[in-house]
Amino acid sequence: ESELLVMFLGRLSFIKGLDLLVQAFVGVDTKARLLIVGPDDGDGCLVAIRPFEGDRVRIHGPIYDEKKLQAFTDADLFVLPSRYESFGNAAAEAIACGVPVLITDQCGIAHMIKDRVGLVVPCEVDAIRQGLNRLLTDSALRDRFRARCADVAQELSWDEPVAQMEAIYEQVIAEGRRLGII
Repeated sequence: ESELLVMFLGRLSFIKGLDLLVQAFVGVDTKARLLIVGPDDGDGCLVAIRPFEGDRVRIHGPIYDEKKLQAFTDADLFVLPSRYESFGNAAAEAIACGVPVLITDQCGIAHMIKDRVGLVVPCEVDAIRQGLNRLLTDSALRDRFRARCADVAQELSWDEPVAQMEAIYEQVIAEGRRLGII
């Protein structure tokens, strides 16, 4: 059985829940590595998670463009354990690359992910650990989530919001003309 790669990509910040993730990962009993990628936010999170770095946990600075895309495609699972996330762009990027995700219920994208392309768990160490263990030990579940990524990625594209905005503008213009304002 090959070692699975779990990845986080984003700012290294307490708001992203990285301290929770590294604590949860300690209790993962599957052969897996955790790669944490991103710029230091300077809030002390990097200092707090650095002691967890070792054979199974690697911390890497920011990566961009092709290297970022390659990191996503190399990952078996993407994790966004945020304490607060208005949306979750990195999770959307992972989905666009066909990578199943594990996120907390504090991420705005949660309703689009839950049980479709990943798991949504409470923002606490035990729940994150349980989610990791479930996804890392159940390859059929990962495969099922991976198979749905393209459909969910399409929903996450700009096509729909742009079409909605165009429809709103058309309604406003039509109403303006009707009222003689335009």
